[in-house]
Amino acid sequence: MRHQPDENGTLAYRVTVRDDGEEAVLVPFSPLGIVRADADFTTGLRLVSQTERRIDEAYTLVHGKRARVHAEAHERTLTFANQAGNKVELIVRAYNEGVALRYRFPALRAREHTVWRERTGFRVPAGGTGWFLPYDPPTKKYAPAYENSFRRVRPGTGSPTGVGWGFPALFRAGTGGPWGLVTDAGLGRNYAGMHFALDTSATRTSTGGPYRFVFPEPGEGNGEGDVHPSSTLPWATSWRVIVAGSDLGDIVESSLVTHVSRPSTLTDTSWIRPGVALVDLNWTVLPNDTVRALADYADDRGVGLFFWYNSGGPHTTIQGAPRDRIYTPEQRMETFQRLHDLGAAGVKIDFFQSDKQERIRHYLAILEDAAQAELLVNVHGSTIPRGWHRTYPNLVTMEAVRGAEFYKGHEDYPELAPRHNTILPFTRNVLGPMDYTPVTFTDAQYPHRTTDAHELALSVVFQSGLQHFADRVSGYRDLPPAPKTFLKQVPTSWDDIHFVDGFPGRYIVLARRSGEAWYVGGIAGEDEHAAAVDFSFLPEETTYEATVIQDGSGDASFSTTRRRVEANVEDMIQLPPRGGFVMRLVPTNR
Repeated sequence: MRHQPDENGTLAYRVTVRDDGEEAVLVPFSPLGIVRADADFTTGLRLVSQTERRIDEAYTLVHGKRARVHAEAHERTLTFANQAGNKVELIVRAYNEGVALRYRFPALRAREHTVWRERTGFRVPAGGTGWFLPYDPPTKKYAPAYENSFRRVRPGTGSPTGVGWGFPALFRAGTGGPWGLVTDAGLGRNYAGMHFALDTSATRTSTGGPYRFVFPEPGEGNGEGDVHPSSTLPWATSWRVIVAGSDLGDIVESSLVTHVSRPSTLTDTSWIRPGVALVDLNWTVLPNDTVRALADYADDRGVGLFFWYNSGGPHTTIQGAPRDRIYTPEQRMETFQRLHDLGAAGVKIDFFQSDKQERIRHYLAILEDAAQAELLVNVHGSTIPRGWHRTYPNLVTMEAVRGAEFYKGHEDYPELAPRHNTILPFTRNVLGPMDYTPVTFTDAQYPHRTTDAHELALSVVFQSGLQHFADRVSGYRDLPPAPKTFLKQVPTSWDDIHFVDGFPGRYIVLARRSGEAWYVGGIAGEDEHAAAVDFSFLPEETTYEATVIQDGSGDASFSTTRRRVEANVEDMIQLPPRGGFVMRLVPTNR
């Protein structure tokens, strides 16, 4: 990463990717800068000082794409002063996985200051391709909730919603060029969640953009809360993150979002148990005496219970009950303590409708209070993961995705789903756990076009600390033995990940490890594909027994075979249109 102050004291940066000695531009020179209500740090800047340090950090995740993570980076802190003598620090980190930057105001001041806007942006080289998510205008019911579908666009394209695009932004720098994924991460109480919009005031160039990081829309959260974040000083923003690599595996396997996020706030995580959720019923109709009886029955059966709540408060227009029990600290702690006393496993909290600083504070207060009561948390109608599952490991999953619920009320979803499913592992699921509510074999209002093998494979392709298999009971009870056994065995917390092959919108093949067993899942979009599964990710001199479940003679049938594989072999799986497969590989000579 290179920064470049010009003769006007304006900052810019660019990002290059080096592969086999060759260097390619991923992000051409793009703008930097930030404006406080009392100080402008976009022009007239001069470099005052700079320091460097090396980061070498190992940490563990209770749930995620890998359990043990190692982060290495070179960090440079550049201190600039504007013409009035006010100072800002630009903190830049270069990882093997990409780059991250943020601003810090180092002065010590007790009164609150406000950030009006950022100049921070990014461009994409000419001829590139983007996969962007339209950001919701606040006039849309439930919005913003990151539940649109990703669109393949030419960089430089404005959003069809008129309010920009939601993170993450996946793009490729030209034909055959490197890949990048942009988002924000490490978000705390002192800032707002960002999205991005085409800067129409900037000088047009041959590159796509610039796109600028922007704050939430004024109408979000029913108009509650300020668009502009405020804090006392010193004050550091969240991180602007660009995952970078020469191939798509660098994007899919990246842990950069958690690298820049705060370490876990919990010393004891033994009570946090990732798992599978089944049976989604009776959100709002259970009286207290029924809840007690249900909790006792669940305890006898060794089953945990999650209870649904509306997050509101005045920030949501949705009146679904129970509501007004999670909004204030007093309401929240009373509710959480009652659920703890019942032996509940967790809460599912819905309808946040805003990325403003006030709502970010609400999210984090929920996670902290729930941890005190030893409750797991699943948030719906929500923002995207921004590294919170590292800081608050009781956050087992977040929605922020167009998922299987769209088979109800959305006639176009069956047509969209096969392609959409192959994009999510390259975009939304890179950031963190994703509650798509997958693996639905039976039909809802609008019938599936994905095959049953495709649906089965989503249990591996999609990652969530709480994997909610959302079909009706008969959908699982009536499965053949092999896929039913597979669903009983498949983990939801993983030790490692390996990208095998794929391309957004076409197909994806992923391998995940739990203990000594590997699970491989693959799905196709609209076109058939011959998936070459290279087993080089397996340890050498170890033979594995592979159980392979793939499409049978029809969309609702399976074919199961068993074979032995080793690291030096390659297997070919024929994926029909909208099809899928899974493998479970267990070592035989250990």
